Amino acid sequence: MTKYIIRRILTAIPIMIAVVFIIFMLLQVLPGNPISIMMGEKAKPAVIERVSRELGLYDPVLVRFGRYVWNALHGDFGRSYKLNRQVSDLIKLSFPNTVRLAISASLFAWLMGIPAGIISAIKRNKFVDHFVMAIALVGISSPVFWGAMLLQFVFGFKLKLLPLSGYNSYKHMILPAIILGWASAGSIARMVRSNLLEVMKNDYIRTARSKGLKPWAVVYKHALKNSLMPVVTLMAIQFAGMLSGAVITETVFGIGGIGRLTVDAINNRDMPLLQGATIFSTLIIIIGNMAADIMYSFLDPRIRDR
Repeated sequence: MTKYIIRRILTAIPIMIAVVFIIFMLLQVLPGNPISIMMGEKAKPAVIERVSRELGLYDPVLVRFGRYVWNALHGDFGRSYKLNRQVSDLIKLSFPNTVRLAISASLFAWLMGIPAGIISAIKRNKFVDHFVMAIALVGISSPVFWGAMLLQFVFGFKLKLLPLSGYNSYKHMILPAIILGWASAGSIARMVRSNLLEVMKNDYIRTARSKGLKPWAVVYKHALKNSLMPVVTLMAIQFAGMLSGAVITETVFGIGGIGRLTVDAINNRDMPLLQGATIFSTLIIIIGNMAADIMYSFLDPRIRDR
């Protein structure tokens, strides 16, 4: 098991380096001088030139990339042009809000998606099955901003049961968690249903049925464990994706998380902040995928030798 984990970590390192390089290069080719945008239209060209040279913006791109990677390895992602604060400090302030949102949305997705998938599999081709899968399909296919504004209008504006935006109490978590977790719950429900139906075709399930066990007992005691192994991997990947920042959800509900930080950096043409937030989010996803692979290897030892 230790060799498998080391192999996965070693595989992830070049991927991380490549992702950081691609993101760095893509942001470098964007038109315009970020210093002139930061200082405004009235800034003198000589001042813009001097500040750009002081920040090393005229150095060769590989030199800037090497300097950026070296500083990033020491926790320094640069200083925000707009806010004049360390990017790492801004990420530290924003990330806890994203973590709370990701945990709330994941709990909603897991508590809704897994039981829904089990019920659909047991009630296959019946009204309950079609109804649950329809709700799951709506959650997967509906645009997040549309669902967010609809929930805000109904529960916040009309019924006045929940706050429209902000993130100051548990009530502020309900609507964002529902809208962010809905799509994940739909994907989980569909996967649980399909995996459970596939497992139910095996010989040991027919043997359990022949012993007179009730359908629910057959599912919980024999079929559910094997059908949930791929779902666990999906759940881990979804959680990592939420940790990387739900841009639309955080923006609509006014949550000061990683996603909102990224949007503000784009609007302000704040290159260091945009680079730091984007790379941090990408690394979270890579680490989440690696953790999902390791977790799946615990559940199914057969893949360790592949």
